Amino acid sequence: MHSILYIDDEPHSLNSFRLSFEDEFQVFTAANTSEGYQILKENDIQLVVTDQRMPVENGTDFLNRIRKDFPGTVRTILTGYSDIEAILDAINECHIYYYFKKPWKEEELKLAFRNAIEASNLTSENQKLIASLKRALVELERKSDQLEEQLRDREGLVQSLQRTSEAKSNFLSVMSHELRTPLNPIIGLSDMVSRVVEDSETRSHIELINRSGKDLLAMINSIMEFVQHGSLRNHEVCAPIDLSILIHDSVTLARTTLEEGQEVEIKGKVMLDGEITNDELVVMSHADALRQIVQNLVANACKFTDKGSIEISANLAPTSDGDTELKLSVKDTGIGIDKKDTDAIFEAFAQVDQSLSRNYYGLGLGLAICKQISESVHGKLSVESEPGKGSSFSFSLPIPREAQFSFPAHQRAETDSPLVGKSCLIIERDPHHLAYIKATIKRLGGSSKVGRNHQDAVDALRRQEFDLIIIDVSPSGRDNEAILSEVEAIRLDQRPIVVFVGNSPPSPGPNLQLLGVAAFLQKPLKLGELTQVLNASR
Repeated sequence: MHSILYIDDEPHSLNSFRLSFEDEFQVFTAANTSEGYQILKENDIQLVVTDQRMPVENGTDFLNRIRKDFPGTVRTILTGYSDIEAILDAINECHIYYYFKKPWKEEELKLAFRNAIEASNLTSENQKLIASLKRALVELERKSDQLEEQLRDREGLVQSLQRTSEAKSNFLSVMSHELRTPLNPIIGLSDMVSRVVEDSETRSHIELINRSGKDLLAMINSIMEFVQHGSLRNHEVCAPIDLSILIHDSVTLARTTLEEGQEVEIKGKVMLDGEITNDELVVMSHADALRQIVQNLVANACKFTDKGSIEISANLAPTSDGDTELKLSVKDTGIGIDKKDTDAIFEAFAQVDQSLSRNYYGLGLGLAICKQISESVHGKLSVESEPGKGSSFSFSLPIPREAQFSFPAHQRAETDSPLVGKSCLIIERDPHHLAYIKATIKRLGGSSKVGRNHQDAVDALRRQEFDLIIIDVSPSGRDNEAILSEVEAIRLDQRPIVVFVGNSPPSPGPNLQLLGVAAFLQKPLKLGELTQVLNASR
């Protein structure tokens, strides 16, 4: 029940007020302001109603006094018609909530009292909320200051760690270089001497020196590669890569890596959606990353496989979203790995069984390097293995549709292509980029003939007319000019379109059109750019 204090010097008015409102409110009464002030001190009064005209202290003065001491109490005043000036003072100075005229109307006062108390409660809650928000703001500012201080500390720590990492990388790089320098003549001279020494025992000792030197060099190279990848070496650059060449080179690497006494068959295969294919499969991807991952996986398989086989494969398979997944796998019949150790083998300098380090040399960096490269190109590296039966390592990478070539859907020529039914001569030294250009020409509906150097180009031009010539530019520019001179010398019914491709423009760059070249296109060749040049040259 809400409490009300009524102050009036007339006993009759006090009794009447109590009888009118005590059924709904807890009513306190006082005959003067002194008694009223004492009641305010001793009780939780929500609403004060005071008569204006009283002896000693009038209502306006009293309300002004309690405004400071009891700010949460609602202040109202009762007055007669002749007290208008006092009412204005009460409103302006005392900030009263309401004033009532005598004689009062009971229902009107009850409604006003209810509204006044409700407004008072809302004001009180708002004040509490504001106070709470202020405290929260102070606490938030304090925590913000703490967070800023922690961030400054962490930034300092990160910078310190970066400096330490750079110093470590620089140290290892310098040390690796210094260690390589004396190893090169040791390996080279021991190999040379072993070929001419006739005494078998002496030759075996020299060959041991040679193998040990190569082993040490391999360890140094692993350290260097790990340092490079550990310092976030960039693998984001994409280039065309022919998967059949990648697998062929990997098979060759495996065969040369095997040592005498290892009875291991090396097999390689390229697949399209799980089916072995002999077609050229070219993709635009992180070529360096793919090569390095396969090389490390092959080296790892050769190290731990003494008998049986190593199979290296590449598979392109469509995904549900219309793109393609490239999966490179190296499967061996080596010693295998326990399931509980499959995570540990990807950590740097790790070898799950320390006793193996006596039988299988190495620093344990190959798989750690694979993991770092895989993460840098957003690929996925996985392993399935069983002790005594072998291991299968796989690397998966999504290939967007626009980066795929030589797919069945791409074998059909684009009907609006300017190369449909036309022939193209390609002079390109890089086998991966050559396969990529051939796939691009085929996609545009043309046929292609390949030359490796400027003499191949000249011979081909003398035997056959071409609609388009794509030339991998020579840094010196002499070979390029020789081909262009041959084009000028040969009588042709229609001059072919000549396009230069390369990593940087040939010299002289600004005079390509004067030399009869339609355009220079940056490697890797982009289908859209080539089509634009062809359309412009029609």
